[in-house]
Amino acid sequence: MVSVARDSTVLVIDDEDSMREGCRQVLADDGYRAEVAENGEQGLRLVRQLGPRIVLVDLKMPGIGGLEVLARIREIDPSIATVVITGYGTIDSAVEAMRTGASDYLCKPFDDKVLLGAVERGVKRRGLDTGPPEEEQGLIPGLGEWPVASGEAVARVPVITPIPRAGQRSGEPAEPKGFLSPSEVARKVVEAARSKCGLSILQMMLLGLLAGVYIGFGAELSTMVVHDLSRHVGVGLAKFVGGSVFSVGLMLVVLGGAELFTGNCLIAAGVLDGTCSARGLIRNWTIVYFANFAGSLLLALIMYYSGLWRTGHLGVGAAALRIASAKVDLSFSEAFLRGVGCNWLVCLAVWLAVAGKDAVSKILGIYFPIMAFVASGFEHSVANMYFIPAGLLLKAHPVVVEAAGLSGGLGNLTWARFLTANLVPVTLGNVVGGALFVAGTYYLVYLRRN
Repeated sequence: MVSVARDSTVLVIDDEDSMREGCRQVLADDGYRAEVAENGEQGLRLVRQLGPRIVLVDLKMPGIGGLEVLARIREIDPSIATVVITGYGTIDSAVEAMRTGASDYLCKPFDDKVLLGAVERGVKRRGLDTGPPEEEQGLIPGLGEWPVASGEAVARVPVITPIPRAGQRSGEPAEPKGFLSPSEVARKVVEAARSKCGLSILQMMLLGLLAGVYIGFGAELSTMVVHDLSRHVGVGLAKFVGGSVFSVGLMLVVLGGAELFTGNCLIAAGVLDGTCSARGLIRNWTIVYFANFAGSLLLALIMYYSGLWRTGHLGVGAAALRIASAKVDLSFSEAFLRGVGCNWLVCLAVWLAVAGKDAVSKILGIYFPIMAFVASGFEHSVANMYFIPAGLLLKAHPVVVEAAGLSGGLGNLTWARFLTANLVPVTLGNVVGGALFVAGTYYLVYLRRN
């Protein structure tokens, strides 16, 4: 048995970044020396090095599981208090954890007061221990007891009282959630922001290029599908269908892995939280924005030279030309406000995707806000990097101009007006909608520390 010095150190062992860092911050704010480990092996090394007063251990971890970690901590120093934290609380796992030496058992998610209370109880319990561990006396610490007949003997098993979630009545069974809570999403977004700011220039360029192409896929698919649909089902339903198919673009970005300027407006939450620097945000936004532009132009050229705009007797090309012409005819304020509404919804789509724990949940989380922004007629800067250049390329074909009914009415469709009258105001609106109304608001609600 190794003897280790003890102080106010608390060690958190959890493979979930948001839970690990959230616990560390709460404990540090309360005056503890908080250390973290992302797996059992690393945690056990820190136990030997630091001799913590109490260790919080997640049950479900890759490599060495939580129960084995508890057993090894007890071998290293049985005076170290341990608290189990898990998102999958069951009576069996609680019994096993307590028999392995845990002093308390918390079901995720839990609030700051619950966490600090469990740590305080663990410290006090270990400080007062003078006899054998309570489980060796036939009791399991930290849990209520219920006698159960087993043959002629009577065993005692714990009655777990999990921490109620918001909206959950006391006494109701705690079931694993299929999604993260808003506060958990906020922490995940901050972690993602730090990761995005840490990408190399080459990574940002390549992933940004992909995102521009992916959003372009959604834009060209929307044009292809709805170019003549309003004649058959009406304008409203045609917009709904167009928004539905456009959503594939963000699905490819999120699930396929790419860097999209509009979604990266959420990095602002990391800057406000102090996790990222303003310089890192500007670096990411600048590189990703121009890479998105390059990807969108690439797809516009591919679609143009593929000749697919001739589909439907030039119907697709005519629709693309009308879309581009309408976008450059917006006033500055119209483009700006439509940009605000767009990225408010786009960043909410990313937020819901982060909340989902499986691919289906992420896809559904993306679909509804993206469908809403397109059907509403809002303006997306990266999508316009495809839509308007596609129209500019087709402007050179008189047959397409005639099919679109725009003969003599394309004076505003120029590269200069595209940049000044659409891309600039829409981009500014996108930044306000995403960085201010989503990242900024959720930072104030869930991340700001009083």
